[in-house]
Amino acid sequence: MYDFLIRNGMVVDGTGKPAFAADVAIQGNRIAQVAPDIREEARDTYDAKGKYVIPGLIDPHVHEEWYCFDDGSYESYIRQGVTTLVNGNCSHSVVPGHKKEILDYYLGNGLVGIKQYQRYMEKWPDWHDFAGYCDAVATVGTNCNFVTLLGLLTKPAYHWKYDIMKKERRGGWECN
Repeated sequence: MYDFLIRNGMVVDGTGKPAFAADVAIQGNRIAQVAPDIREEARDTYDAKGKYVIPGLIDPHVHEEWYCFDDGSYESYIRQGVTTLVNGNCSHSVVPGHKKEILDYYLGNGLVGIKQYQRYMEKWPDWHDFAGYCDAVATVGTNCNFVTLLGLLTKPAYHWKYDIMKKERRGGWECN
């Protein structure tokens, strides 16, 4: 028995072939079968007659890398068929660096307000690098796939701050 069965849809499989009439059976979080007139039963079914059944869409420019910590369902995207979000656009990203340093950068550049900043600092998981951010996202879960870009402004801002701290500790600038 399948978990979910989409019947009578026009399937667009992403290969470039024309759409074709078929049923799509889902088991767990995987497509188990695509075929005309699947006879096996399912716990739940949806009649897609007159509708297209497509692979998940990619939204190539979003700023949702923080939102998962409030609501990882991304319902508005899923309802539109978007299953992959490309974050870190406009030269801003949530890494590298500690969550506080990234939030300081976002606050200083008008990308979050003070109330958001305070709530994010108190409520959200912590991280220090990209792997830590990935772990933080995994702890809250999300319905979408993430592509997270390294922002061109965030990285230098983080490293400039680090260089300034080094200068202050050593009492002057060093040339390499």
